[in-house]
Amino acid sequence: MRRKTGSILLLGLLSGWSATLFAAQPFGVNGDWDFVDLIKSSGGWNGPSGGNAPALDSNGWPLGDAQVTLMDERKNMPWRAPDAPAINENVAGTYRLSFTGQATIIGITEITGGGIRVQGQHYNPSTNTTTASVVFEPGHWLMQLSFRNTRRNPGDQAGTGFTNMQLIRPGYPANTTQVFTKGSLQAYQVPFSAIRFLGPDAANNYCSNLGNCFDGTQVAPVTWANRVQVTDAFQGGLPAKNTNHLESHGDAWEYMIMIAN
Repeated sequence: MRRKTGSILLLGLLSGWSATLFAAQPFGVNGDWDFVDLIKSSGGWNGPSGGNAPALDSNGWPLGDAQVTLMDERKNMPWRAPDAPAINENVAGTYRLSFTGQATIIGITEITGGGIRVQGQHYNPSTNTTTASVVFEPGHWLMQLSFRNTRRNPGDQAGTGFTNMQLIRPGYPANTTQVFTKGSLQAYQVPFSAIRFLGPDAANNYCSNLGNCFDGTQVAPVTWANRVQVTDAFQGGLPAKNTNHLESHGDAWEYMIMIAN
């Protein structure tokens, strides 16, 4: 009986000591996040049928008809590493689309015809704004949108692009100002007290244009002026800032500061 009591007392002392020890230790995690607006993480534009990208303005918005891949959540595909227990995430729902300009909008999934519907498309001539609901049906995991007959300004000819596009995830109001998804914010709750932004700052992507940092003539310059901006059409680095030996990758520093705060 005494021995049992002593063991319980010792266990209690050790438990209190270990709780104090580990409570004082900061737990860190590799950081990343999901944007509420899918356009921000889209990676940019292709041609309207998936070919070469159109010319872009200084903020990365297309100056012609364009297509964008918004998500591809298919698991165990030939181009991905095998993940036998992987389960395709349910990404079905109604996404809210808005942009400055006009366009004919075509939804594309992994099958020919069906899986995605563009509903309630409306153009407001007083604000030059198009809005629509994009209904993504269950059982699909590839979402692409093609924008054709685009008119950036009311008097423009067809094929002049658009600006200020957003595609808001289900569960958020169309006019939301929330940047990160609720799931992303919840993932950084205790015990994490430090975030390592190796992914978002894309430190390992630099020098990818040259194969290495030196091409035999010059070192690839990385400048504050070429950093990714929150005003860029999408995150990851605009093509214009990744040519002629320039380097611009990752997400805007403002977003890293924001999620850390």
